[in-house]
Amino acid sequence: MDKATISALRDFLLKIYEEQKSDWSEETYTNRKPSDKARDFYTKYIYNMWHQVDEREFEKLLNKSSDKLEVDFSATKTVLFLPPLEKDGDFVPILNIKCKITEAVNSLRFYVLLVRLGEAGQKPYGLAFRFESPENEHYEKQTKDEGLHDFYHAQLITGFSYGPDLEIPPWVPDSQPSFPLLADDPLTLVFAMLMTLYGKKYCWEFYRKHATNLPELGLRIKKLHTWVKWKAFDER
Repeated sequence: MDKATISALRDFLLKIYEEQKSDWSEETYTNRKPSDKARDFYTKYIYNMWHQVDEREFEKLLNKSSDKLEVDFSATKTVLFLPPLEKDGDFVPILNIKCKITEAVNSLRFYVLLVRLGEAGQKPYGLAFRFESPENEHYEKQTKDEGLHDFYHAQLITGFSYGPDLEIPPWVPDSQPSFPLLADDPLTLVFAMLMTLYGKKYCWEFYRKHATNLPELGLRIKKLHTWVKWKAFDER
């Protein structure tokens, strides 16, 4: 993977951090206000049960001085809370990142958990899935064979390997189905995750808000226009 894409991915993830930090802050709510139930769950239970990576820690993990990007939240049992959802707003979205991106390897996995507070006496419950780069790009010695998941895709999973006890169906199939994504590099994979969780309008507004500081995103937005049909492009 080229250095410009790796650098842009770092900046993209840091902007997502800024967005969620602002949205969950009780003082700001600059983009979207969490539902009362999600806010209550976040402040009284889930924030105390998960170790939210702080901004300096996250910047250190992203290591801007390096030509490669290696992050594994599971190693430190950390998570990143994502911005609140507009629909199904009682769910709190939580991200676990595992990636190794170098010139020879493009291994990127975003594990996402949507969890909400249950009724009295019930454990918090939810569902989980992951967004992933092609299987064959996870290793330096790539084969010519096409694997089962050798494309950008999303899959259901049964949760994270760490964290509080949650009610997630253990019978969820975690190999198939695998859903193809409109992505062909790490940045468009992040867009695919945001669009899945928040929709088309949110992605466009995110781009417009951060376009000056994230010029690489403009190239990806234009690339996706064939399929996504950004209205703003058609109005020019």
